[in-house]
Amino acid sequence: MKIVMTLVGVLLLLVIAAVLLPFLIDLNQYQDRYRPMIEDALNRKVELKDIRLTIIPRLGARVAGFTVMDDPAFSRSPFASLVSLDVGVRLLPLLRGRVEVEDIVLKEPVITVIKNKQGVLNVASLGKAAPPPPGTPPPGPPEGPLRVLAMLAVDQVSIKDGRMTYRDDTKASATVYALEDLDVVVRSLALGEMARLHLAATVQPYRLPLTIEGAAGPLSETLDLNTIDMRVGFGKIESRITGRAVGNDIALAITAPSIKTGDVPVSLPLTKPVEIKDLKADVKIHRAMDQQPADGLAVKSITFAVVSGGSVIDVSGALMGGKGTMTATAPLVRSEDVPITLPLSKPIEMREVRVEAETPYPSDQPLMNAITVKILRSAVGMGSSTIQVNGSMAGGEATVTATAPVLQTADLPVTLPLRKSVEAKDVKLVGSFKDRQVGLETMSLTIFGGRVSSHGQVTFGTEAPPFNGTLSMQGIQLGPLVDALSDKVTVSGTATSELLVKGRGFSQPQLTSALTGAGAFAVKDGKIEGINLLQEAVGLLQAAGVKVDPAKATVFSSLTGAFTIRSGIIAVERLALDSRDVQGTANGTIGFDHVVSLRATLNLSEAITKQITRSAPAATLAMTGDRLTVPMIVTGTIESPSYAIDTKAVAGKIQERVKEEVNEVMSDVLKGEPLDVEKGKKALKRLFGR
Repeated sequence: MKIVMTLVGVLLLLVIAAVLLPFLIDLNQYQDRYRPMIEDALNRKVELKDIRLTIIPRLGARVAGFTVMDDPAFSRSPFASLVSLDVGVRLLPLLRGRVEVEDIVLKEPVITVIKNKQGVLNVASLGKAAPPPPGTPPPGPPEGPLRVLAMLAVDQVSIKDGRMTYRDDTKASATVYALEDLDVVVRSLALGEMARLHLAATVQPYRLPLTIEGAAGPLSETLDLNTIDMRVGFGKIESRITGRAVGNDIALAITAPSIKTGDVPVSLPLTKPVEIKDLKADVKIHRAMDQQPADGLAVKSITFAVVSGGSVIDVSGALMGGKGTMTATAPLVRSEDVPITLPLSKPIEMREVRVEAETPYPSDQPLMNAITVKILRSAVGMGSSTIQVNGSMAGGEATVTATAPVLQTADLPVTLPLRKSVEAKDVKLVGSFKDRQVGLETMSLTIFGGRVSSHGQVTFGTEAPPFNGTLSMQGIQLGPLVDALSDKVTVSGTATSELLVKGRGFSQPQLTSALTGAGAFAVKDGKIEGINLLQEAVGLLQAAGVKVDPAKATVFSSLTGAFTIRSGIIAVERLALDSRDVQGTANGTIGFDHVVSLRATLNLSEAITKQITRSAPAATLAMTGDRLTVPMIVTGTIESPSYAIDTKAVAGKIQERVKEEVNEVMSDVLKGEPLDVEKGKKALKRLFGR
């Protein structure tokens, strides 16, 4: 019984000693010795509130209120802090004089990473001590940090309820990203073991879950990892990273079966969902002290497929030797699958697409200026028409050439003011693109029996983009051209024209208010259907018995004109017509709304003049020489014009004739001679045709 009581007493003393031991042993006395070592290693001020020995639930130590202050150049707040750091050790190995750490637990750690306005991170100075005094021998090779783990034989390191914040002050409004609810468990942290990692967190401000599961190892003092196998989940995106890290070289193979734009935590300017499928990347990283991280990055190969609707584009590339290369190919891309808004009135197809591009890396230029597109090739299908497209880009400027042997206007994906489809041949278009400017370097085609060429420029980026251009037509047959435009007026002949325009916007109101220009045209051997100018002139003169071709048409040998455009009005500065029986000139205006206001002068042939003066002798008052001149006003619309005698012009013409005859009769009187009555009678007969 005494033995039992003795054992109970000993056990009771041991329990009391175990309970009192943390209070009897004060570990804070070691702060002054070890805290300067920690501060020197981190190059940061460190605060420790309390260090205690723990017995329950396991033997170990607890560090409470551990804080690492930030670099004063960035902030006066903590860089890292945690509520407590618990280290648990095994009892039996400790009794044998060997420390084996069972686990290390960091509770509620908070780490803040800051990039200042100069683009420098606050972690850049972490661990950088002041340079040693001159003459100090260089230190020996540092021991790997995993040597400590090997000595302690750590089974598990855990982080509970952590938070890591990243703030970017380089932008006008500071952008803050964070990993919240961070839980990390790393097991088997011992030399020769495969360390296993579990990480779970929420990425803010996107509220997306982040998970990492995998293993790396076997661990060595040199930090070499012969095997890396991690599975990363970000929201709905799953990927796998495998590879190795030996010495200063890291080799990784990254794969992802599917990445959908709807799962990406940033807003993309896309109108349709896009999927990246079967992503595979072979990445090499060489770590060197004398180079930037980007300089040591090399992507030996990367392949993936871009899927949008029913269209699939295969992409492959690489990033090596300071240069990035990319090749994209697709057997077929439909315009309805393109994830951006295209101003097309009907769908088109791009067949046998191939794009080859390269860019220097790293580069301080904007991507569009740095990238060089060596090949851009596709066959664009539009209905029964096909256009071959070839292009390239360098220095931010792209050039595209499009050709087609035959092109039907009905197949074009834009709305044209044509009543029927028209066939164009030998089509060639060369365009350029730089920043927001689109230039039509040249466009040429055979259409309506003649040749059309043009060039111009448009600057996009505003609601009403400014533009300018020229148009030249040679040998155009007006009959089919006018027939394709309207069924109200028919004009035939062979036309040549030059036009120069500039304006803003492409809608009818914008063109009406902003379009300006000037042009000239000439038509040979033509006919104006629906208008017989000679009939209109004879009718206005009310001359009976004049034989005129009854056909409702005006046949001419030439029709020329010059005009300007401003504020929706075409100002006809000179219009001249030459036919067998009529020669005429006109000027005035024609509106975009087809309203006509012209003043014309018709000079009738001598044969017609004689017929009219016999029927209407008074018409001789409007004669110029041996030909009758008919001043006319044309109003109404292009489709339905109205004709009237220009009475003001007629009155002026009569006044001129009377003045001429009077001057001739009175010339003798002014010379002091008597009035010649016979001469006066002849003058009256000439005036009134009798």
